Amino acid sequence: TAQQNAATQAEMTQKQASTSAATMKQQQQQQQREQQQALLYLQNQQAQELELQQYLQHQKAQSAEAASATAQQNAATQAEMTQKQASTSAATMKQQQQQQQREQQQALLYLQNQQAQELELQQYLQHQKAQSAEAASATAQQNAA
Repeated sequence: TAQQNAATQAEMTQKQASTSAATMKQQQQQQQREQQQALLYLQNQQAQELELQQYLQHQKAQSAEAASATAQQNAATQAEMTQKQASTSAATMKQQQQQQQREQQQALLYLQNQQAQELELQQYLQHQKAQSAEAASATAQQNAA
């Protein structure tokens, strides 16, 4: 009976060791899956940030083009007004000036709208970066645990 007890005890110890090893393996596999998911999430966030940066650069280029076009238009309008001053009446000149002011106001409103869009994009990009940092921190804490 002592041998049977010892054999039974050894068998139980072996089963416990096998169960513990299987549990540890499952935990490691689960942790690896979670780490892979976190890595994929971070990669996706980085891709989104890159897209936003590219879009923001495109918006800035469009704003610069609009500003250049407005400056050219203003210069052309000014030259045209100077040329016509000799032959046009005061009333006609006043109408032209009002038209030019309306066009300049429209151009200014367009540029202000572009700047507001750029600001919104920058804020969204900062938000995305903050989310990425939070996810990286959570992953690091999870890995540390």
